[in-house]
Amino acid sequence: MYDYPVLQALGEQAPAGMIAWDRAPFWTVSTPAMQSFASRFNSAYGSYPNEFAIIGYTAVQGWEYAVRQAKSFATDQVVAALAGATVPTIRGDITVRACDHQAEVPGHRHDRRDAERAVRGAALDERVHRPAGADPVTVP
Repeated sequence: MYDYPVLQALGEQAPAGMIAWDRAPFWTVSTPAMQSFASRFNSAYGSYPNEFAIIGYTAVQGWEYAVRQAKSFATDQVVAALAGATVPTIRGDITVRACDHQAEVPGHRHDRRDAERAVRGAALDERVHRPAGADPVTVP
C-alpha cells in the first residue's frame, strides 16, 4: 500500500496492481472548499497538498470551530464544544464522537492507474471508493 507522496516519488515505477490509500486525497473530496484549498496550496507551493497538509488544515478548522462555539480558548470549554459536534471542514462535515472524542472520517483507496491519474492532476474514475454521493474532483 502506498500514498500520494510515495506515488510522486515512484512515478511510472510504482508496481502495477498495488492498492493505494489516502486519508485525505484532494482529488476525491468534491467540496468547493477542498477544490479552493488545493488550488491555493498549489499556487503557493507549486504542488498539490498531501494528506498531512489537508489533515493539519482540517485540525485547525476543528479547533477554530470549537473555540468559536465555546467563545473561549480555555481547554475544558474547547473540549466540551467538540464533544458530539459536527464540524464543517474542507473535507466535508466531520463528526467528533462524544464518547471518545474521535473524529469520524473516511479513508480512500484506489489502484495504481487511478493514483497515476491523480499524480497528473486528473479526476479519478468511478472505481474509487468514496463516501456515498461524492463525485470526483478535477483538479485545476
